[in-house]
Amino acid sequence: MRKRRSFAWLTLLVFPLLMLIAGNFLSEAEKEVAEAHVDATPIDHEAPEDDPYEAYSRFIIDAKESFYTPAMKEKTLSRGVHAPYEGEALLLQLQQKESAILVQRKWDIAYASLELMTSLLDFEFTWIVPQKEVLLVKTTEKGRIHTSISVHSRKALLEYEDERLYRSEIQLLGETYLNEHQQLMMPMEDLLGITGYDIAFSGGDLLEISSPKNGDPKMHILSYLDMNNKNAEEGYYKELEKNQTDQEVRLILLGDMGLGTSYGRKNPFDEKWVEYGGGHFLSHLKKDFDAADLVITNLENVFTERKATQPDKIYTYKAHRIDYLDVLKEGGITHVNVVNNHMVDYLQEGFDDTLSYLDEYGIEYFGTNLTKTDNIELGNIEVESYSVFEKDGFKVGMLGYLGFNTSFVSDEKILEDLRMMKEVEKVDYIIAAMHWGGQNTHEVGWRQKQMGRMLIDNGVDLVYGNHPHVLQEMEIYKGKPIYYSLGNFLFIDYKSARDPDGAMVTVELKKDGFGEISTSLSHTPILWSGDPVKNTYMPLRTEDPFLIRRTLDKLNVETTAPIHLK
Repeated sequence: MRKRRSFAWLTLLVFPLLMLIAGNFLSEAEKEVAEAHVDATPIDHEAPEDDPYEAYSRFIIDAKESFYTPAMKEKTLSRGVHAPYEGEALLLQLQQKESAILVQRKWDIAYASLELMTSLLDFEFTWIVPQKEVLLVKTTEKGRIHTSISVHSRKALLEYEDERLYRSEIQLLGETYLNEHQQLMMPMEDLLGITGYDIAFSGGDLLEISSPKNGDPKMHILSYLDMNNKNAEEGYYKELEKNQTDQEVRLILLGDMGLGTSYGRKNPFDEKWVEYGGGHFLSHLKKDFDAADLVITNLENVFTERKATQPDKIYTYKAHRIDYLDVLKEGGITHVNVVNNHMVDYLQEGFDDTLSYLDEYGIEYFGTNLTKTDNIELGNIEVESYSVFEKDGFKVGMLGYLGFNTSFVSDEKILEDLRMMKEVEKVDYIIAAMHWGGQNTHEVGWRQKQMGRMLIDNGVDLVYGNHPHVLQEMEIYKGKPIYYSLGNFLFIDYKSARDPDGAMVTVELKKDGFGEISTSLSHTPILWSGDPVKNTYMPLRTEDPFLIRRTLDKLNVETTAPIHLK
């Protein structure tokens, strides 16, 4: 009797202890299941030892263990817009701006509208959170596919469920987005990988979709997960992300720049250059230049040691010192147009010397002239040069020509250069610098109007004029700017400030993922002489409201606020 009471007493002591241990064990197990990290499975559901996709699989104890909440599962899944799809393959035409957008290109990737692709690829679609997150469900003979996709995300959650659950967060080829019709767009290749299809053929704007070659959507999806994981580990998606951002280029346009004097004579500028150095003269605007990717001016003199000049020419300009080039280099000038009426001053040899020195100082140049003329002031210097600036894949091309009545570039040459820019260099934006018009007049001539608009008609994005040495009007033609003259910027041969008003034009270019470019133009009035009366050789912004208004009126611009063009 005493033995039985002792056993019962022992049982009463041990049983709660066993329950406590079991409770702790079960709590830990449930916690692991909830976090989708269960490693042990019952024998009758145990995965084969050689299962290559064990990393993605999770044993299903309860439907609640899915990352989808019960609220999501209670949603009524609706079919998408129906479209005909017969046979084993579907042929799609890529569309850019149709009212019902099936496929779009962005960053040169084919994106698919999930709403319009639902019936075609046989999955169900619903917004979990309106305009923010979507749920895709696809049922096959062997299992169900669940995918959760958010707007403005480069990731998605993917589950494949048969007797087991395979789950992974996948990386997308590009960020999802809402198009202009509020349709959720995601990379086509990812959509096909998730829903169990292949791209059978891709050529031009045609895309053929077919069932996976092995006929097993599960193996197709798990292989897709493997490849996705491998690409992520190798940094493939990080590199894609760097290239899939809106691209920006900022450039500054300036008027005529002359660092030469008649026959290269020494003048007071040289004393200042010796005392302060080349970086002194553009120091008032250096902060603006440093914030720009390109700073462009028209160079109105040559750099050469030669003596032979163009016979009977009225003005022959060359720099007193070759080292005056440090005014450009240290001042922040990056690009110069070299085709103008002073390139002939010291004949072809003197002009070729100039190009060599520009190369030596690291200043980019551009301009083409192959036209013969009897005009002594223009001469027959031959040059064929252009410049292409590239930043993060955004390319800006620069061309330069003469546009005078007696010497002007042919339409055939312009078309040839534009084809080269677009088809060979594949630039995004083209600037044409034109040396044209009458000197010291604010009136725009008929040839300036004719040539400026012709350039825009044939594909130039911005026309930039020089030579008059004073400001002339700017006009927007077919949504693109034509600056007929930006006047002077720095001209050291002038002692006084003849018509001191000048302008610094800041052009901000933005290219979005579809390759569409928007342009912003800002106009900053400057005194090219640095003073309303005398020439200080130091251009600077003007703060005088009267001078600001006078400058803007000459440009035919209402305000200094940016002008936005699309």
